[in-house]
Amino acid sequence: MKIISYYTKQTPYETVVKENLFPSLEKWNLDYDIQAIDDKGSWQANTSYKSTFCLEMLKKHQETCVFLDSDAQIWKEPKLFWEIPFDYDIGIHWLDWYWRWRKQKGEKKSELLSGTMWLPYKTKTMDLLNNFIAEINRNPNTWEQRIMQQVIEKRQDLKVYNLPYSYIVFPNHGGAFPIHMLKEEECVIYHSQASRKYKNRNNTHWSNWKKT
Repeated sequence: MKIISYYTKQTPYETVVKENLFPSLEKWNLDYDIQAIDDKGSWQANTSYKSTFCLEMLKKHQETCVFLDSDAQIWKEPKLFWEIPFDYDIGIHWLDWYWRWRKQKGEKKSELLSGTMWLPYKTKTMDLLNNFIAEINRNPNTWEQRIMQQVIEKRQDLKVYNLPYSYIVFPNHGGAFPIHMLKEEECVIYHSQASRKYKNRNNTHWSNWKKT
């Protein structure tokens, strides 16, 4: 299994991946392929490249790949990735939206999260990624993970493994750990949500990075 990710050259994400993903991959001695790509000009364009990148990595390595956003930190050994049966076509988390953001149980709204994805090397998975790519190209101004959700919901032939929230934990808007969702010691993969700082290229975070 290969951990895969990418980050954009000459942007703050060079620092993000250096401080977050690389150290935790080395800590757990995980096999990985992390690529630096040319900046496509915007956060939207760079994130929309995700499906194309994943497809290229599957073809390159010809083994199961796990995609992680560049701001990911691996807090515990991600044993589950080796335990998911190969008959699943994708492993991804569906966020309980009302419980995560409003602490309301019983409401029904699920949101696909693409920051952690388990992708087996099989024809059906690569066909799904091609499906993502085609729809993203047709809707370049729509957030890529929303398009992924729409595609998966339409594909009745897919067998989707629902990754637990512990594999894609992220802070609330105040930067606090979501202790109402799980305990810190249960977290396997933590996403620091660097895009909250850097998706807007006109803010002070971006300006300060350019000065360093």
